Amino acid sequence: MKWLIGSVRFTVQNGSVPLINKLKDFKITRITLAEDEVLQFSAPLIYKKRILRLLGKNDFVFTENRSVIRGFAFMYAQMFLTVSLMSSVVILMLLSNLVFRIDVVGLEGEEHASVASHVQSLGVRPLISKRGVDKALITTELSSFPFVAHVNTQLRGTRLVINIYHVDNAPEAPITDLVSRFDAVITDMVVASGTPVVQIGQVVSRGQSMILAQQQGIPTHAVGIVHGEVRKSVTATTRVEDKELAIHNLFVKLLQESSGIMFDTTETFFNQVDESTVAIELVGIANIVIS
Repeated sequence: MKWLIGSVRFTVQNGSVPLINKLKDFKITRITLAEDEVLQFSAPLIYKKRILRLLGKNDFVFTENRSVIRGFAFMYAQMFLTVSLMSSVVILMLLSNLVFRIDVVGLEGEEHASVASHVQSLGVRPLISKRGVDKALITTELSSFPFVAHVNTQLRGTRLVINIYHVDNAPEAPITDLVSRFDAVITDMVVASGTPVVQIGQVVSRGQSMILAQQQGIPTHAVGIVHGEVRKSVTATTRVEDKELAIHNLFVKLLQESSGIMFDTTETFFNQVDESTVAIELVGIANIVIS
């Protein structure tokens, strides 16, 4: 039954027959006492702690043979840890794709109440998916109110902010170039006003002008929508056995450093540093409006 419950093998210096007699209650087996008084014996693993107390300050070493039950328990614990980590990653991904708070800024009283009510009638409520937020529709609908001069809708992490500029205090919109908000590769572009200076497939840097605020040399508002593929990567080096935990921590770090970007996919790359260490790179990929 030792294969089931496990066993422990002891090698004791200065062994003796009296010591063997003291150990007989622990169901010891495979007993050898050499001429140099080196005592060796095996016992069920459940007696290990009691035998250690009995040996006290004797000079000894021991090795364990784990039981099938403990082996299964260890495997189950590892599987449970892996499943828990993967579940938490999935939950974080789902939560990061939701809007938890909607703020209508710039209005007060009945005007605020009427706009907030209309936003809800458009289906824009807490826990809505970020993909379900149609900023163009919100802008069009809210601009129809007679007291609204401009509408600026932004997703900030899990918060949707709708800035309303009242007709009585709306600032004059400045004439500026349309610039990229991220380092990206342009995937689509629609120009309503201004002069485009980039094209699809081009790599742009954050702050780079994409549509100039001029038309045939005449100043005008730069208006358009530019989509691009944004990539964000985070890296870590860890022990091989801690790989799953490291991936989970990297995903959390990716969300924290991505400024509210909703990634469509993630890719994970591994580089074996040595037998016990691995370098991990987690890359988030998103196709979003970069203008």
